[in-house]
Amino acid sequence: MLYLHTKGLERLCRYLSRPPIPQDRLLRRGDGKLVLSLKRTWKGGIKAVVFEPHALIARVAALVPAPYLQLRRFHGVFAPHHRLRAAIVPTPAVDSAVPVAPKRPKRMNWADLLMRVWAIDALRCPHCGGRMRVIAAIHDPDAITAILAAVHSDKWSSQAFRTTGPPEQEPQLAIAAA
Repeated sequence: MLYLHTKGLERLCRYLSRPPIPQDRLLRRGDGKLVLSLKRTWKGGIKAVVFEPHALIARVAALVPAPYLQLRRFHGVFAPHHRLRAAIVPTPAVDSAVPVAPKRPKRMNWADLLMRVWAIDALRCPHCGGRMRVIAAIHDPDAITAILAAVHSDKWSSQAFRTTGPPEQEPQLAIAAA
């Protein structure tokens, strides 16, 4: 457990809550521009930099790292794919008593997405009501055309595969009231 006395904790909190630009070095001019005085004089005697407000915000925002970007890089044997890394870095102990959640897929299945968004069960068989399963996903348009041509050819056609329209209805006779 990390123990910090009161002064150390206060110092840490002040460090973490400090603004990105010290307020005592930032000054607003009468024309609306911002003057940032530098800690040290640059070459050529430059002691301050003048910014438009949006330009200063853009510069500060550029310092914020992108999400999921690793800010710490390892080199040598500590690099992720070094051949000697396994000998240097210890592997975590596996405790069988602690339950481990199953790994979630990065993307949801298309049938689950249809069920979640539109409440359509795409894997329900329209004839028997059972569950279907995906055996192949074909993306090539030529292969799709060939498969559909084979399914609709005379050799494969039967009564089970034929589609029919709605049944013909008897014409309704209008009876006029006298």
